[in-house]
Amino acid sequence: MARREHQMPAVLERQGKQGLEFYIRYRIRILKADSDGKPVIKRIEKWHHIGMCSRMTKRQAERERDKIMDQVNGQHATIQSQVLFKDFLEVFRRNHYRGLKETSKRYYDQRIAAWILPVLGDKKLYQISPLEVSEMLGAMETKRVARSTRTATRAILATMFKKARLWGYLKDQANPAQDAEIGRGNEGARTVWTPTIEDARAIIEHADEDVALILEMIVWTGMRISEVLGLRCRNVDLSQAILYVRERRSRWDVDDPKSAAGQRPLPLGYLAERLRPLMASPDQFLFRQPEGEPWTDQLLYRRIRSAMDGAKLHHAGNAWHAFRRLHSTLMRREMSIFDLRAQMGHADIKTTQRYVDSPVSDRAEALANAQSKVIPFRKKA
Repeated sequence: MARREHQMPAVLERQGKQGLEFYIRYRIRILKADSDGKPVIKRIEKWHHIGMCSRMTKRQAERERDKIMDQVNGQHATIQSQVLFKDFLEVFRRNHYRGLKETSKRYYDQRIAAWILPVLGDKKLYQISPLEVSEMLGAMETKRVARSTRTATRAILATMFKKARLWGYLKDQANPAQDAEIGRGNEGARTVWTPTIEDARAIIEHADEDVALILEMIVWTGMRISEVLGLRCRNVDLSQAILYVRERRSRWDVDDPKSAAGQRPLPLGYLAERLRPLMASPDQFLFRQPEGEPWTDQLLYRRIRSAMDGAKLHHAGNAWHAFRRLHSTLMRREMSIFDLRAQMGHADIKTTQRYVDSPVSDRAEALANAQSKVIPFRKKA
């Protein structure tokens, strides 16, 4: 990034074609491509004519000089804003990604590659307005991309422009992603399905032994699939029937839980005895393949889908997470909402509330119980 500098050259005199004139000399920055085609900033000298000495005083010439240099000295942000979005993206990745988890980096890259870069990559930073961002989000809506994904994509773009201003690439320009229109449609959203306990039993009966035990773990502990697969033997205390969520395994990467609230103890109940045969050396993952390699959710995905198809309960967009929703729904009568939040590992209690399903059968039962305790209404004759 170019170093900021303040120039205030002296007003000089020279003999021009029409007579004696005032002028100044200063340096400006221009963008040029280097040998690799990347934009680099070059400094060149410029001579600027101010006016004829016969028509203005030196004091008037100095005032004109001040106006010119106000623009020149503000050129740092102007030059940086000329950088192409795709080139700024490399700066963003180098500096911002250092503070992200691997799963977050992958999510950023997926959204950037799928939507942001194809639309905005060849535009200069200063050329990107809320209209361009809104049009990009509109194209996503047309492709039936879920509203939640559009919201996340806009948030990523807003972060990028926030960093662009912080790092001096933009000066006074408002964040174009901040108020860009997301759209109202949500046709692309995944189907949210919460199985009943009977549904879960049917799926587990059709599942392989490994998958069946993992499903039981999720039903009775509320763990995320990444937390189940990231569970090491050292974090399972069978004597106390408690496990401790300390890591998660997503794809092939091991990372911290999703948030600080994700690090939590969980009671096992009868599952403690079911897990005993899986215990091995402390650092080994509890759920592992026959050859000792840990399972990943990708390797098990087809097997849970096969079990759901066998039970004739295949639902688009749902697999492991549906059983986590079942846990929160089962436990809503046994725990306070605050205990349930701790059980689920949610940072925000509003997220926990969204996980709790309210079947119409439960509401019908509640209504029947209430009606049995009151005198029926009668209209007077």
